[in-house]
Amino acid sequence: MKALVNYRIVRKETLDTMLQWNKMWLGMDYGYGLMRLHFIPFTRKYIGWGHLGASGAAMLYFPNYDVYIMGSFNQTAYRSKGMNYIFFNVLRKLEKHVRS
Repeated sequence: MKALVNYRIVRKETLDTMLQWNKMWLGMDYGYGLMRLHFIPFTRKYIGWGHLGASGAAMLYFPNYDVYIMGSFNQTAYRSKGMNYIFFNVLRKLEKHVRS
């Protein structure tokens, strides 16, 4: 993910094209092979992009914090639980750490 963000996999022009977002549903937009997630809709806070997998997997980059989060629960029943875990156990704790 870091290599993608730093143009080591694709050129800047290609990544810019991939990051052209279309509304998918509330809180989620879709580009070319990438998803943008708004963990709190209607705000600019906690916005990350990357992709999600069917087994509770995620590979996301959060530009506001310059943080990369990757992981998997490896369980199809954990699809939404994975996003809840990232928000409540990672992003919110990161926010507290950044502010202190």
